[in-house]
Amino acid sequence: TLLYGAIAGCCSEAATYPFEVVRRQLQLQVPATRLNALATCAKIVEQGGVPALYAGLTPSLLQSSSYKTVL
Repeated sequence: TLLYGAIAGCCSEAATYPFEVVRRQLQLQVPATRLNALATCAKIVEQGGVPALYAGLTPSLLQSSSYKTVL
């Protein structure tokens, strides 16, 4: 069951990670030039392609899986 939990955690992390990337970009925007979430997502994909939405996923997966293993 530990393996199943780790796999489920990794799948959920991978599914929600693009939303985290967009959320971080929204937080970094200055109020004068603030874009909505959809426009921010489009800007990220335009600048770096779809893989830009998953930049940093590997360290996040390693961190979350090691945390779950300890628990």
